[in-house]
Order: sequence, then C-alpha cells, then structure tokens
Amino acid sequence: MGGETRSCCGVKAGLAELLPDLLDAQAAGGDRPNHKRALASHKSSHRARQNTRGSGRRGIHIRRIEQGRIRWPTGSICLAFTLREEGGYVDDPSDPGGATNMGITLATYRQWSDDPNLGDVQVKDLAPKTATAIYRSLYWNPLRADALPAGVDLSVFDMGVNAGIWRSARLLQQALGFTGDEVDGSIGPETLAAAGRFDPRSLVNNLADRQAAHYRSLPDFPTFGTGWLNRTEARRDAALTM
Repeated sequence: MGGETRSCCGVKAGLAELLPDLLDAQAAGGDRPNHKRALASHKSSHRARQNTRGSGRRGIHIRRIEQGRIRWPTGSICLAFTLREEGGYVDDPSDPGGATNMGITLATYRQWSDDPNLGDVQVKDLAPKTATAIYRSLYWNPLRADALPAGVDLSVFDMGVNAGIWRSARLLQQALGFTGDEVDGSIGPETLAAAGRFDPRSLVNNLADRQAAHYRSLPDFPTFGTGWLNRTEARRDAALTM
C-alpha cells in the first residue's frame, strides 16, 4: 500500500453511506440497546446477538451518515457493520467482560488508554471518536485489514472484534491453506500475498465456514450459538456485497 491509508473497505457506492444511528443515541444520553457482547480475550461470552439485522426493535436503525460525525473510517461498511452488531452500552452481570460500550470492554479501554483506573462510568461515557480510535489501533491495524481484499477485510476485522485478532488471523491463514508453523496468527507479507491470489468471494465463504466451526467448538455454544451463527451469516452476507 506504500503507506497510503484507504477507507476501511473500499466499498461500493451506497454501502459506504450506511452507519448505525448509535451516535444520536450517545448524544441524546438516552437508553442504549442491551445487546449481548462478543468474545473477549479468546473467551466466549454473549455479545453476539440473536438478532443481527439491526431492526428497529433493537433500538438501533441504520441511516445515512452525516459527514463529519466520525473521521475514521467515515462511512465504511466495516465499522458500520461491527458497530451495528455490538450495539451500545451494556453491563450484564452474567457476562465476564463486564461493562461494554460499542463493543469496547472496560479491559480493552484500559489497555488502549494505559489507564488502569478507568471504570464503568468511563465506559458508559465512551465517545464514538474514542471507540473508533480503539478499533483502529487494537483490531484494524494489527490485522492489516487495509491491505486485505474488499469483503475479506470485513470478515477478518469483525471476527477479530468478536473472537480476538489472533484467532481471526489464524482462521484466515488456515483458509489460505497455511499449515503447521505457518499458522502463527500474525498477518504479514506472506499472508497478504496469499490473500491477494485468492478469489475474494471464495475466501469470504471459506472464512465464514471456519468461523462457524470455531463457534461450534466453544463450550458455551449451546447457550449463545444461535447469536454467534447469526452474526457469522450476517458477516458473510455483508462481505459478499463488497
């Protein structure tokens, strides 16, 4: 990429105009939808929700983005998809991840800010600008998503948010045919080169199948599996439109 920064996914016109109406809910200070949260630190929990389509009954609808509301990545379907799936603030006692807002857990916020004194209040007040910076720093950049083919970037990025970047990178490498020590969970030049040689649609479908298999292997699958698989299929569908 020669150091250039492209939009999150290089999506088709029209798709890039969609973004969750989460910013309006944040600005209004009203109730946030109580979405179940994702996997954190490679451990299963329940942020992957039963309903993955962003329907009005979840309290979030999709609207056209207002320019200037969020700088990175403005209007990108990758971030829009993940924010829609993650929803707003929730603090479910049964979820070991604790307080979470826009998919950002307290532990993740502390890691990014290097401030162990942050608490639930700071998570609840998390600004969308900060959430996007965290996603860019801890998920998008380490996964080299800017250098992945369109559609593959969404699949790898959102799986990284939901199941951990190491797991998502390994699933990508396995889908590319890597074996043994080649599957190291670190996306570098060899992984990127291999991804560039694959048909993106075939790779997206391969990834979705492997992601679903990963979820099925988790001990909490009987409880949360429907939500995880719904998100996987929504992820596949969104990636295939790009």
